[in-house]
Parts: sequence; structure tokens; C-alpha cells
Amino acid sequence: MSLNAYRIFCTVAEEKSFFKAAEILYLTPSAVSHSVSTLEDKFGFALFFRNRTGAKLTSDGERLLPYIRNILECEERLQQEADRINGFTSGTVRLGAVSSICNNWLTDILTTFREKFPQIEVNVVQEGYEPLLAGARSGALDMAFTSIYENESLMTTPLNRDPLICITPPDYMPINGVSIGLDDLLHNDLILQREGTDYDTISLLRQRNLPVNPKHRIEDDSTILSMVQNGFGLCIVPTLVYLGIPCNVAAYPLEGNEYRTLGLVLQEKKLLTPAIFQMYEHIVSYMKDKGLYNIPE
Repeated sequence: MSLNAYRIFCTVAEEKSFFKAAEILYLTPSAVSHSVSTLEDKFGFALFFRNRTGAKLTSDGERLLPYIRNILECEERLQQEADRINGFTSGTVRLGAVSSICNNWLTDILTTFREKFPQIEVNVVQEGYEPLLAGARSGALDMAFTSIYENESLMTTPLNRDPLICITPPDYMPINGVSIGLDDLLHNDLILQREGTDYDTISLLRQRNLPVNPKHRIEDDSTILSMVQNGFGLCIVPTLVYLGIPCNVAAYPLEGNEYRTLGLVLQEKKLLTPAIFQMYEHIVSYMKDKGLYNIPE
């Protein structure tokens, strides 16, 4: 069976759509459908449930997915090693990142990386913590630049401590005059990011045994700050989310100086292709060179 058929299978599985997979691979939908049908004939069972809204892996398809991904990754490592023997580095890196990293650091990281390795293609996915972790675990992403929590199945490299802060209307004064405490949070409406992107805030609230009952859930960070500015409540966000968004609000530290740890989440180093390893090394060096690395030794 050709590697191209395996690439089509993985793309349909990731996009959950024959049409979207065809767009990404510059193929016709009928060519994608024919390739998958040929695979199904070879294996002797259905790989996808098909309906008007898209395509979903069958249980048998889910069992095959990690093996087929492994075949493609081995082929990628083989090609990249041959390229290194010939004196240059090529390949593809699938990098996921949370929005605050995309907005503040990622463009410069990608620009400087492209200058050093123009033959390495980088595909970026912006998502929340849980989808990024799932992508790194399943192999859909080569690495994720996101919040780091204890995770036994993946390798993590902490790079930055990002303080959690409370954003308030400009005329708000904390009860203790200095920082936001429990009484402030209990006596004001709370605005949170949409579910899936609020992992750091939710973790803090649960750690302090506070009820997770936001008055508003908003997807866009600038909209959240605008609502705070106009008196609709308080919000807790990492400092990196707050930076770079013009607004007339006040920012206070939280009692206890809470923070999230940002870093890279990926498979074991020995499984990395040369291209992924170069991206990993580049991000770590970038954070140190720019003075953004602040993890205690």
C-alpha cells in the first residue's frame, strides 16, 4: 500500500472530512474517497463512518491510526536522515500553541527559525490546552507550546513562569488595597475564557475550592477585557494574555502569587525527527536568548 494512501487516511482522520482533506492535499474529493475505499478493500473492513456532516473513524479505524502514523513518521525520519547525510536539513514540523503564545512570541520564533532552516516546513495549530495535549499524545502534533502540568506519558520542558493576574475595571480597588483575594472573587461577577482555553484559571479556582460559576464565557481575549473595562465583572488571565491588548483596565496580582508554567510538550527525544529536534532546540534557545526563560534551576 502506498504512503500516499496512508497520508490521505491520516488527513481524513484528523480533519473528520473528506472534503477538507482534499483541500489540504490538493486532491479532488473523489480521489480521496477512492483512496480510502481502496484501503478498506485491502484491510477488509470499514475505516470511516460517512455522513453529510463529515467522516468519523470506526473503532477498527481508530486501532489502525497509530500504526499508520508510525509508518509515516518512520518514512519522514528516514528521508530527513538521508537529507542530513547530504548536508542539509528538511522535513515538516507540526507545532501547536495556545493563543497567548501565538500572539506574543510565535511569529518571531517562526521567522528566526525559517532564516536558519528554510527547507523545514512548519504547520501551526492554535488551540487550547486540552486539545494540544491530546494532539501531542496521539501524534497529530509533533510538539505543543502550552501550559505544563504533570503528565507521565509525555516529555515536558518548562520554559517560562507566567503570573496569573486579575483584570478589573479601572476604578476598582481590591479589598486589601494591594492584591485580589477570595473576598474580591466572591463578591464580583466573573468573566472567563471559553471552555477549553481557560484551563489555567479553572485549575486555580478548583485549587482554592472556589465555585466555577462564571457570569460570562467569552472566546475573544480583547472582548473579555472590553467587558471588564465596562464594568461587567472581573477576569483572571495569565499575564501573557493581557499584554498587547489596548484597554482601560487595572491589573492586580492574586494573593499567593499564582502562575502557570509554559513550555514544550512532546514525545521522547529519541523519537524526534531531525526537523522536530531542530525546532525544539530553536525554541529553547530563543526563550533563553530573549530573557524569557525564568525557570529556577
